[in-house]
Amino acid sequence: MKCLMALPLTVIFGLSVASAAATDTTTDIATGERERFANNSNVEIEYSYVDDDVLQIRARTELNGNSGGCIAAFMHLFEDTERVKDWIEIVTDAELIAQPNPYTRIVHTEFDSHWPISDRDMVTRSIWQYDAESRALHIEITNASEEKPPSKNVIRMTDVAASWHIQATENGTVKVDYQGNSNPKGNIPRTSARASAITAVEQTFAALQTSIADSEYQKDYYSVPCLE
Repeated sequence: MKCLMALPLTVIFGLSVASAAATDTTTDIATGERERFANNSNVEIEYSYVDDDVLQIRARTELNGNSGGCIAAFMHLFEDTERVKDWIEIVTDAELIAQPNPYTRIVHTEFDSHWPISDRDMVTRSIWQYDAESRALHIEITNASEEKPPSKNVIRMTDVAASWHIQATENGTVKVDYQGNSNPKGNIPRTSARASAITAVEQTFAALQTSIADSEYQKDYYSVPCLE
């Protein structure tokens, strides 16, 4: 079973440099400094290095009510088992290891990084909460490597941390904020990994409004209502 909610975007897209060349138009910065990535879309992106090799990306957008008003649609999209490879080509397998309660999932994900870069995997724990009073959905993703031993000839990624905050507004829009850290490990050039990560996050956010508009997602998810 594949579960998108447990896949930190920054980690995945930092690896995507292995399957596609990226032109780095960003500015290299010192650890701790934050830089805004300029683009022509309605997606705001900032990046920084919380450590020499750990890239942190923040992305935010605001979706209109015509296709972004159903908060529950995000949960259905993040857990769609059929569409993982449609937009994340390097994911080869994602297994639900455990679901101790409806709010928590532990997932093992494998990535095909393509030669000469070694394949990667990670184990993540995702926990979601919905606040009915503020009409806000929050998803926290952390490393859970202790739940499954690493495989031979595969590099285990452990610098995994991400969060989603999805907020319904009074004017019928939905604000989406994402923050994620990534360190793909190994000998992937820092500038190439960063350029690939930023570009892919931008493209994913740009497509988010269309994706969650799918009619099959327009329904409640546990305690998360389809606010429209």
